[in-house]
Amino acid sequence: MKKFTCLLFLTLSIQGFAQEFEPDSQGMSQFIDSAFRVGVEKRLIPGGVIGVYHQGEVVHRGAYGIANVSKEQQVDFGTIRFQLGSIGKLFTALAVLREVEQGRLELDRDVNEYLNQFQIENPYETRITIRQLLLHNAGFNERIIGYAARSQEDIEPLGMHLKKRMPGLFTQPGSEISYSNYSFGLAGHLVEISSGMKFETYIEQEIFDLLEMSTATYDIPDVNDSGFAWGYEAREEFEMVNSLPRHVIPAGSISLTGKDFMKLISSMIEEDTILLNPNHYELIKNQQFTPHPLIMGHGLGSEMQNFNGHLGFGKAGNIPGFISYVVIMPQYNFGIFVAANTETDNFFESFTPAFFDRFFPRIAEPEAKTLQSVDFDRFTGDYRANRYNRNTVEDMFELFAFGTKVYKTDSTLINHHNGKWQHYMPISPLVFQNTTDPDLYFVFEEDKQGRIIKMHRNVIIGGYRIPVTSEKIPFLASGEFLNEYAAFILVPIILVLFFPFGWLFIYLRRKRKPAYFENKTFKKATRIISLLFSVVILVHIIGGVAPFIQLREQLVFGIPEGIIFFLGISPLIPVLLIVLMYRLFRVWQLKEGTLGARAYLSVYTLSGLFYVLILHQWHFIGVNI
Repeated sequence: MKKFTCLLFLTLSIQGFAQEFEPDSQGMSQFIDSAFRVGVEKRLIPGGVIGVYHQGEVVHRGAYGIANVSKEQQVDFGTIRFQLGSIGKLFTALAVLREVEQGRLELDRDVNEYLNQFQIENPYETRITIRQLLLHNAGFNERIIGYAARSQEDIEPLGMHLKKRMPGLFTQPGSEISYSNYSFGLAGHLVEISSGMKFETYIEQEIFDLLEMSTATYDIPDVNDSGFAWGYEAREEFEMVNSLPRHVIPAGSISLTGKDFMKLISSMIEEDTILLNPNHYELIKNQQFTPHPLIMGHGLGSEMQNFNGHLGFGKAGNIPGFISYVVIMPQYNFGIFVAANTETDNFFESFTPAFFDRFFPRIAEPEAKTLQSVDFDRFTGDYRANRYNRNTVEDMFELFAFGTKVYKTDSTLINHHNGKWQHYMPISPLVFQNTTDPDLYFVFEEDKQGRIIKMHRNVIIGGYRIPVTSEKIPFLASGEFLNEYAAFILVPIILVLFFPFGWLFIYLRRKRKPAYFENKTFKKATRIISLLFSVVILVHIIGGVAPFIQLREQLVFGIPEGIIFFLGISPLIPVLLIVLMYRLFRVWQLKEGTLGARAYLSVYTLSGLFYVLILHQWHFIGVNI
């Protein structure tokens, strides 16, 4: 019923707008030229391309700025390729639907029935389907460690990589959105199985060649290739970013020119049957799943878009060195494609709303509704997007990337995003509407006890909207706590655990004053286990945990074998803790040592317990990578 309501809302809205409005494409070129030139002059972007399609023709082709700063090479709309990241997922969806039309794949069939090298472990009664893979609601954890390769030659065959690295499920398939690169990797592998072709070969023959997209490629350029724009970080000076070859190519590793991408836009708007039949185009163009009717959700391989009440669909990409998106509004026969060679969205964040406000103004203001009595406290707190891996050490790192916090005033909820504090007013018991952008909502979900457990919203990146579900988390598991307060707890624990090395000093003192220490020392077994416990923790931290944390963005290439070795000794730590706890019991039972020494050993053991709990919380017990 929820899906039907959303589809009906989308269809009726599109029909209504199509009758009342037509965009003014005549004024677009001047607006776009001015905006992009300012963006280049202000060094918000090194360079970029933009194409606009309207009523059967490309009405604007724009190329601006520099493709390669060191060579001072200019961007060209027809010859310079841009890496498009996750826009490649749109091509994967097209490939799957072509295989569906050939009768070799079925959207609602269990994926395990196709897989021949491995099986997906599914603890739920609901099966995992291809449709769910393309809607990002199959329920998979996300994986970052080992996602990329250091060179084109190091890329693993797709099936082999998925067999080793496919993440597990965290929720029932089909129940909620959680953006997943590996879902699309699996969808691409199913295309390989059904067609008998390597995924890249299939896309080349079945899409690129059919649309005569001669520049489109999955190859990663080297620095000497003049046919590609090079990616940059926008800092005081543009700093070159190395391209990352990816094992999971169907999730988005495509590069092409603006000229060739406009061929895809034309085919999708005109529903060119050379690619798909009209029924399958509709699965991409129209909303197929959303957590709530007010949240713009997903089509197959696409995200629904809402600009001032004008609805459409699209896909965005944001990878190191590049940002891009495509938005298509079929009711107006309109499409726009933009790409820039920096991943920071400062330029797009201003250009996108300005463009759509100018050429797609709001037709009618939505009806204002406000609830008078709301318990704001139940909604405030820390949230993290559900796109992370709950089973590995990635859990802690991804917390910093996908965390946010909701506060309150007397009459609104407030949240900092897109460079400023945004206010949300209540319009129903679980729904809050943005006070300045009425198309944005916070939609909350509660459990049977009435506790808030989730928040659904559309996150804006570069003006483009992406549906995200976030989980409410306790403060002790938040990024703010780990960043600002955890050290006040963890550092004393570690210092206490290392203190037994001071017993060496006591040993030397005992040699000088044997009478004083007679019958006031721990038994040898107690001293040995305490010292061994500290040695193992020290080795684990210095050889494993500390260098692992320092890897940061290098985790995308995997974890070096040396670090894995030292992390691998972690199961020994809880075993030694159990022995230490037994010795503590015996120390008090036999009254070993002085009272102060027994008290200290108790604090020492308690610190060890807390440390093991911390290791367990963030999956450092065992090599969980």
